Amino acid sequence: MPLALSKKVEGNDYIKQLGRWADYLARQVSPTGFISASATYPPYSPHWIRDASFISIGLLDFASFAKSHGMAFEDSRDAAHRINNFNCSIIEHFLNNINTALLTPLEDPDFFKLKTHIPARVNKDRDYYADASTNDASQKESKSALIQHDSIPLILHALYKESSTFGLDSYQKEFLEKNIKTLLKYMGKTYFTASADMWEMETNALHSYDVAVIYSAFQVAKRFAEDGIISMSKTEIDDIAKASFVSGPLEFLKKFFIKDRVIYREKETFSDTPSVSKSVDSAQIYFFTMFGISDEALGTTGVEEATMAKIKEELFSSNTLPIRFLGDEYFLGGRWLNVGAEYSKYLVQKGKIGEAQSIIDYIIEKYGDRLPEQEIVDPASPDAHCPYHSGNGNMPISELAWSYAAMISATSFLIENNEKDHFQAFKRP
Repeated sequence: MPLALSKKVEGNDYIKQLGRWADYLARQVSPTGFISASATYPPYSPHWIRDASFISIGLLDFASFAKSHGMAFEDSRDAAHRINNFNCSIIEHFLNNINTALLTPLEDPDFFKLKTHIPARVNKDRDYYADASTNDASQKESKSALIQHDSIPLILHALYKESSTFGLDSYQKEFLEKNIKTLLKYMGKTYFTASADMWEMETNALHSYDVAVIYSAFQVAKRFAEDGIISMSKTEIDDIAKASFVSGPLEFLKKFFIKDRVIYREKETFSDTPSVSKSVDSAQIYFFTMFGISDEALGTTGVEEATMAKIKEELFSSNTLPIRFLGDEYFLGGRWLNVGAEYSKYLVQKGKIGEAQSIIDYIIEKYGDRLPEQEIVDPASPDAHCPYHSGNGNMPISELAWSYAAMISATSFLIENNEKDHFQAFKRP
């Protein structure tokens, strides 16, 4: 049976909505590949590498979907391509920082300063961002929240998405061949060091998200090797992953972040056990959808189920969308669209199509063409969802590009995994 559109989504069907989201995103990408995290919220004007990588993946998901169904796809494909090339050029711009990190001992305080890493966000010239109230270059001598271990892994993910859907151009292939070993060595040195998490917080802790995303980057590198994109062998890649500590990121994750079958959010630098009081993080949903973490990979039983159950209980708390983590105070700790959309992908993987569709329907019905970063919950009335504003008058981001990309990926994933033979059922006059 074809997957039926809910009554709430009638007249605003998935196919047309996908096209509008993709068109919106593609228009935001400059000719150079620069894209602001939000076109309407000034503090989000910079190009965030993480956000841009997810945006590229979302645009490529749409382009691949559209091409396979006879729809226009070129604008989305080309916009994603520009983003990927811009991200590669950021790495080249800051390659000296990466090489310095490789030469700097972990005992040296300079290793933990921004000047030894790639900043998480840049300006249109691929350099440190600055505006009237912000100057990221001033943080070069500090342990900045702009040090984020997911930047390089997510660039590799986005490049692999492009490689597997439309192929890489000569610049991208040359970039990978020339730099992949350096990037792998850098990730192999950083995954067991403290940095900011996915949300640019907790700079003094180690995060299971960072370990997992770096593990996934090594797996992506091996796919590049299998496809002949890079000349390194899979054995060479594994040797780099295992060279630094505890036989690689996956074993590190297993050894230090799991307790009672739950993968926890973080651990202190010199602790042998996770910080149970910090509990879990909605970023961990990506472990089981994108990063290749599973009981089979870990050699465990029940870890995925227990971790996702804790995320569902504590962060969703019977709501359609999750908060990021317990105690989140950013805009009163709202419920985030991007991780909610990613959870719908997880549900599709588990065959829970109806539950997945209910998340997609909820977001389309409530937000349509204007996707916010999060929906704010008034603590005085936790069941009253406020679309774009909170009880204290703050305005959260009403058009977060990452939210659009997440919804494109989740909605196309829902359709493709349940409606491969029923595309016509989604078309409405």
